[in-house]
Amino acid sequence: VLVQLWTFGSLPIIALGLAFSFAFYGLVRKKIAVEAQTGMLVETLWLLPVAAIYLFGIADSPTSHMGQNALSLNLLLMAAGVVTTIPLLCFTGAATRLRLSTLGFFQYIGPTLMFLLAVTFYGEVPGADKMVTFAFIWVALAIFVMDAIYTQRKK
Repeated sequence: VLVQLWTFGSLPIIALGLAFSFAFYGLVRKKIAVEAQTGMLVETLWLLPVAAIYLFGIADSPTSHMGQNALSLNLLLMAAGVVTTIPLLCFTGAATRLRLSTLGFFQYIGPTLMFLLAVTFYGEVPGADKMVTFAFIWVALAIFVMDAIYTQRKK
C-alpha cells in the first residue's frame, strides 16, 4: 500500500474511508449475534426511508429520479439492488462464521481477479509500482496460507 501511496502522490481519502468502513462493518457484523438475512433486513429497512427520499424527491438528474425514468430502467436499477444484496448476504454469513483474518484473506480474491481480467482480457499493462504492490500482497497471502497449513498440521 505504501508503494501505491508513494506513486499516487497524495492520500486517497475516499479509498481509505471505504476500506476502514467496510472493515468496521465486518467487525460489527461478527460481534452482533444476528443471522445474515435478519441483519440485512434491518440494515435495509433502516436505509429505506433515506433512499426513498433521495430517489423520489431530492435527485436532480433525470436518470436518478425514479419518477422520471422509464419502467425498464427502474427495473434494471432494482435488479442491481438484488445483485448487490446477494454478495452482501454471503459476506455477512461468512463474517459470523469465520475468523476476521480468514475473512480478510478472502477480500483479496476480488482485486486479484480484477487485476487478472485487466491484464489478460483488457490489455492493461501494469506498471512497476502495481507489480511491486501485488507482489507484496501475494507474498503476504502465501505466508498466511502457509501459516494456516502449519497450524492445521500441528493440531
